[in-house]
Amino acid sequence: MVCWHYLLILSDYKTNCCSERRALVMTVKHKKNFIAIRLMLMISCIYIIATVLGTPKFIVMAEDSKHSAHIEDNAGLLSDSEESNLLQKLTDYAVKSELDLVILTTDDLNTKVKDDDTAIMNYVKGFLEEYIDENLDNGTFTEDVAILYFDSTYRWLNIQGYGSAENILNDDRIETILDKISSYFGENDYYNAFLNFGKNTKYYATLQSTNSGNSSNSSQNGSNNTSPNGSHGNNYNNGHGQTSQNNYNDTQRQFVENVLYKTWFQLLAAIIIGVITVAIMASRSGGRVTINNHTYLNEGNSGIVARRDDYISTSVTKVKRPEPNHTTNTSSSGGGRSSGGGGVSSGGRSHSGGGRRV
Repeated sequence: MVCWHYLLILSDYKTNCCSERRALVMTVKHKKNFIAIRLMLMISCIYIIATVLGTPKFIVMAEDSKHSAHIEDNAGLLSDSEESNLLQKLTDYAVKSELDLVILTTDDLNTKVKDDDTAIMNYVKGFLEEYIDENLDNGTFTEDVAILYFDSTYRWLNIQGYGSAENILNDDRIETILDKISSYFGENDYYNAFLNFGKNTKYYATLQSTNSGNSSNSSQNGSNNTSPNGSHGNNYNNGHGQTSQNNYNDTQRQFVENVLYKTWFQLLAAIIIGVITVAIMASRSGGRVTINNHTYLNEGNSGIVARRDDYISTSVTKVKRPEPNHTTNTSSSGGGRSSGGGGVSSGGRSHSGGGRRV
């Protein structure tokens, strides 16, 4: 009877242990499911909040604005689908910029002027002035126009700003835009070249503080001869480096604004914040660990019994010293910076401008 009694007790003990183990497993599973549900809810809430807060403070409908985009692709650089898609996006940029955005391409400049940068610059400047005067007089464009011109024969790129665009796209900012989009023309990626012209114009137009005096000051001081790295040539050392700092700050603001409004960034931020928040909550919901590395250590009888240093290996890295660059930046064609193409049209409309070969 005693043996059977012990066996019954042992059997009951095993049964209780199995039941407790199953209950513990079920509790852990329910806890994991609860954490997963809470994580998804947290991510969803954060994403919705980020989307609402990341939306611009004002939304302007295209049909309610007098500004629009115009594409005249005489050189046939865009397919029909590209032109339609580009026109839609540029129209949105035009509405937000409160400017007319114009893309004009030609393929016959080589029949109008000789292959000389100065001659091309002067001809294109006058040609665009007449083009803008004609379209402003007949009501096709508003008085505030930003125009990009490209000829496929000489690969000449030119940008001009009229009306409020003259201050928004001053000569230095035009040079910055030319720096950014020239690589697209080198790859014959005309769609993205024209699209980024619209993006950059919209960015400068929507800046909270636009320095309206840069265009005239840069023309008088000669500080619009800006090199691609942001310096201003010889004039920079004479105290005309302020525009370089402005362009650097503009680029930083543009990057931050563009990223904050991206859906992928908002979703990624929501996931990261949600995971961190739920991880902290989950870590505090269970029992706390009360032991550490000193719990079972007898410090009175413990100590270092031996020391040994083992040599593993030696690693040597060699880097070739770059050769000094003694070339001077005196290029006159093929991607150099323009000296500024601002002026006044025959119709009396002043404008900013700049152009180069790409």
